[in-house]
Amino acid sequence: MTWMRARACAMAAALGLGACATAPEAVKEAAVGEALLDDTPADYWDVIKIREELAKAGAPEHIGIEDALWKKSPVTVAFNGGNDEVYKIIEATAQEWTAHSENFRFSFRNPDGTFRIWPATDGKRADIRISFNENGYWSLIGSFALARASGATMNFYNFPETLRPHYGFPDPAAWKRTYYRATILHEFGHALGLNHEHFHKACQADMKFDPDPGYAETLIDGRYVPDTEGRSPGVLLYYKGEPNKWQPRSKILLQMEREMFLAQTTLFANMERFAEGDLELTESAGVDQKSVMLYSLQRYLLKGGPSSPCIAAGDGDLGGGRRFGAGLSAGDIAYFRENYP
Repeated sequence: MTWMRARACAMAAALGLGACATAPEAVKEAAVGEALLDDTPADYWDVIKIREELAKAGAPEHIGIEDALWKKSPVTVAFNGGNDEVYKIIEATAQEWTAHSENFRFSFRNPDGTFRIWPATDGKRADIRISFNENGYWSLIGSFALARASGATMNFYNFPETLRPHYGFPDPAAWKRTYYRATILHEFGHALGLNHEHFHKACQADMKFDPDPGYAETLIDGRYVPDTEGRSPGVLLYYKGEPNKWQPRSKILLQMEREMFLAQTTLFANMERFAEGDLELTESAGVDQKSVMLYSLQRYLLKGGPSSPCIAAGDGDLGGGRRFGAGLSAGDIAYFRENYP
């Protein structure tokens, strides 16, 4: 299991950096063997420039939060838009995390049992604020959600409509295998301070960032795929295509390359005075292939192919032999128990 040290989870919360996918259409599970992955907010690089200018000017911009692990319980959650049925699904799924703690809880409801709503009844006071109208799926990292003065700290695009077939859990077994369940668990994993499992050094060493020599650009339905000689497009070209369409190159590196992620996280953590000096990742000895935080990477993006230690092996099925972590792995649970006993 790969995660950042508590202080290293810091990413300027005002940026809204977390897990998100840009395409507004609902995920078509297993139909094309793909699922939307992570992105950065549209204004990410603009905010970098603003922060750099503030730093040069000596502006006293900082947030007095010691680390990204929550030091309180319960952590309150509020919704904007949607309905009670989708709220119930998110609440029940998020509680799969907190079921493994004696002390830590998320609170989705008011004292009278109604779901907490923002901004109409809760203003800006909820710790985590969920919306359904912004593009993609994403979450701020850990307790740095507190640094965002207004607006959403987590987003599930169009979930009130997308999850309609699952209202009331008519088929609990089918729900447990869905990408949507995994998405909720993934975003709440970010909200608890977890980062992506592919940042593990073993995955980074095995990843093909650049195309194989001689690769001839080959597109199928907007997706970069191996050419007729079986040469790989590599990570940087692959994620430029559908369904994520990440641009520019720096955005792909931020999501996929450990060093880029660390460098930018260090920049923000230092600027916002969340931490001083270089940050680092804490990780287990091996990659957790069943983690809900591991991407279901195409085998041709990995040097080890089907033998790569970074092939997802969870219970979810994207078709074509590709798996994903539909539920919490033993490693996910171990992380949670260590940090939220």
